[in-house]
Amino acid sequence: MRHLIFDLDGTLLDSERGIVGAFAAVMDHFSLPYGSKDEFRCVVGPPLYECFPRFGIPADREKEALAVFQEYYAKKGVYENCLFEGVKDALFALKDMDAHLYIATGKPECFAEMILARLGIRTLFDAVMGADMEEKNVEKPYLLGELFKRAGITPASDIAMI
Repeated sequence: MRHLIFDLDGTLLDSERGIVGAFAAVMDHFSLPYGSKDEFRCVVGPPLYECFPRFGIPADREKEALAVFQEYYAKKGVYENCLFEGVKDALFALKDMDAHLYIATGKPECFAEMILARLGIRTLFDAVMGADMEEKNVEKPYLLGELFKRAGITPASDIAMI
């Protein structure tokens, strides 16, 4: 039995457009200048709390920034994700080979669930583990530990992280 754990953003999903758009909304909210949304490509991947200070968002307003980001993302950003070419076929092929598929993502779990369902692939995954809405527990070791508990996976299992 094989357990395959996938990251979401940049692995299965091209999520740049939604994340960049949400970050631009944060910058607009704070009236912070920027040249182009392309400047925000670097925020795809790392935790948002690491990105905010780099763009001049004060530490005492990070929760506000996160709320603005998530409001945009919930209304628009979740619809601006698409699967990379060939991903859906590959996932179905893995399921046909009796693989158990999982997601471990730093993206809030509710957004991950919405995106997977919208793209028609949620049923392929045995479990999805994502961050909470405060986006504090986003480190992979934490997410993997929680996923192992949730899915009943033991470290001795045949596991691969993709």
